[in-house]
Amino acid sequence: MIFCGLTLNRAINLTMGMDFDFEVELFDASKYPVLVPETQQVFVEVFSATWCGWCYHAYEVYDRLSSEYGLPIHHVRYYNQDELAMENASRRALFYSATGFPVLVVNGEKKIVGADDQSYPRVAEWVEDYLQHSPLAGVYTYAKKEADQLSVTAYIQNHTEQDLDVRFLSVLMENNVMSDRNRRHNYVAREVFPDYDGLRLHLSSNHIYRIEFSFPLPNMEKLHDYKIASFIQNFETKKIYNSSFFEMDSLSINKHYPEDFSDNVPRDNRLSISFEEPLSVSSINEKLFSILDKDGNVISPQLEYFPADQKMIVDPMTLLKSNTGYALMIQGGGNALASSSRKTIRDYYCLPFKTGESPEINIDISPKNFDFGSITVIDKPMKTTIIEEKNQNAIRLQIKSMARWIDPVLEEIKPSKYLLHFNLLPLFMQTGANQGSVQIQTITGQVDISVDAYLESTEYPALRVDYIPYVTLQEQAKIYGRTNGYRLFVNNKEIAIAEDGYFEGYSGFLNPGFNVVVLRTINMQRKETQKAFIIFRLD
Repeated sequence: MIFCGLTLNRAINLTMGMDFDFEVELFDASKYPVLVPETQQVFVEVFSATWCGWCYHAYEVYDRLSSEYGLPIHHVRYYNQDELAMENASRRALFYSATGFPVLVVNGEKKIVGADDQSYPRVAEWVEDYLQHSPLAGVYTYAKKEADQLSVTAYIQNHTEQDLDVRFLSVLMENNVMSDRNRRHNYVAREVFPDYDGLRLHLSSNHIYRIEFSFPLPNMEKLHDYKIASFIQNFETKKIYNSSFFEMDSLSINKHYPEDFSDNVPRDNRLSISFEEPLSVSSINEKLFSILDKDGNVISPQLEYFPADQKMIVDPMTLLKSNTGYALMIQGGGNALASSSRKTIRDYYCLPFKTGESPEINIDISPKNFDFGSITVIDKPMKTTIIEEKNQNAIRLQIKSMARWIDPVLEEIKPSKYLLHFNLLPLFMQTGANQGSVQIQTITGQVDISVDAYLESTEYPALRVDYIPYVTLQEQAKIYGRTNGYRLFVNNKEIAIAEDGYFEGYSGFLNPGFNVVVLRTINMQRKETQKAFIIFRLD
């Protein structure tokens, strides 16, 4: 199937000889972040042959460049006039007038005929010059295995205000190829999309192209030996504006939600990424993930990984703006996300999407402050606040206590309503006033709830008097409370203590007027705590 939107009919030359099924779609760049980073890559093409005994000099140039510069250097080798020659590869050689071997071409413009052991300094100088300039455009390539095919997706984006007429080409390469001379060869060109005339594209400053196509896999058993180099080139000047490289021994993503360039994605959306194999948990780092909006703002998401499903949930933990383009970016390169077999994302991974209007989220939290009053170390005080989304939309919450003595517990009543219980831990409080807070992170922002309590004492044994009359007409006063001592006396008269520490009893005879009543509790270590009260008896 060849798919081409109406806006692209004049921009793409659909060559009659194409054997590929492919799709091309066009998107408005002003609605999305910069999907293809404005980073210059350098593409090195080598024309060689298996029988060429001196061509290794060209390979060594690339090897040194790759060792020195790393990711910005991409590479392909076209073999000619031998058993590794790809059909029609001679057209690429003719394009550069590469009639000898080896011929080394850098970014389409710079050429060395007959590379030798003195070629590296000159090529390195070219590379340095390219890397110091901002690219006019960029290309991003991603691939995954589907049945006996490699499904390839490429994004192409103009980084300037000027329109560019380019050709897009993608070359499938293979490593560890043995020739009849019993030599091993790498980066061997096997297939080109769509052909060596390329796919004509007109890049305007406000467009992002997405091209989807598939390469047939020549040898399924050698999946991880395949690599894909994609590039955009001006066929008149031969300048390669930019390139990208994807290796099948990189960490691949099988599927994701939402699909790339999905529209009307819910504003409270969580993203999901399913990987081809389990991840190494030690490599999972939230700093590798970011969500960008079209204005360049960055959201640092929170991650949750499910090893059994090989799935990562990426949660923005914020309500995304309506009708806004976003892109999930996963950073590759050094210290990148890795699988259990140590596959990594070589460069980066990009997932663009656009939000819709809904849902509207209105979260009410009440009350927003608590004063527990006076407590003792043997108390277990608890109060509750209600968190509710008024439109009955499901909400996500994260709770964090800012004080050790506050233990918040979240209870879900339904997806749109929660109870947040505030349990105090007196053992971690200081004597006197204690002030703390609990942070509630919702997708609409952060709310702080203040918590205050007064701890009477940290002494042991503890003694809490829940009731004592300060004025009475009775000859005795009823007293009850709680202690963690094992004996309790009121004015030297012992009162029984229940197993849970609660007590209830009476004072001795009260004289008319003022009376001093002393409560004394003792623990197993013979430590004592006393509290004295004044009771006035009316005559």
